[in-house]
Amino acid sequence: MANFVRGFKERRNGEIQLRGTLPTTDPAAEAGASCAPDRTVCHAPDPCVPITPAPPAHRGPIPYNPCCPTPHHCNNSWKKYRNLFIFILLPLICIQAYNAFSHDPPAKPPCIDYEYMRRRTKRFPWGDGKESLFHNPHFNYLPGECPEPPPPDCD
Repeated sequence: MANFVRGFKERRNGEIQLRGTLPTTDPAAEAGASCAPDRTVCHAPDPCVPITPAPPAHRGPIPYNPCCPTPHHCNNSWKKYRNLFIFILLPLICIQAYNAFSHDPPAKPPCIDYEYMRRRTKRFPWGDGKESLFHNPHFNYLPGECPEPPPPDCD
């Protein structure tokens, strides 16, 4: 444990200080050095070194990147989609509406009442008890609506 702690501490003038912390006294004042008024005092080995900002990262134009998509001018792109809607999609919508509503609904299929179809052993808990939950009167027959099943053709 002592080696671990020793790695993060250093000795300075007989005192143990954490690395990276600033000393409580100014080393330039202790050494008797004085800095010019335009210089910044810092706690470095040479306290009179001026602090200069880092140079800018990019000098000149940014180089071409082939992975970056090039911007396109979309001044008239709305006209393409307007024409697509008016000349292609709108006629297709009208044709499909005509196909959907021009035909008569199909007739009810003929009823063949076999003994295994439309069996009701108990009443349904809704309505009159004969119709199932998904009963459609245009396609489904109720028990008793069909004539007798045809006789078997054994010839």
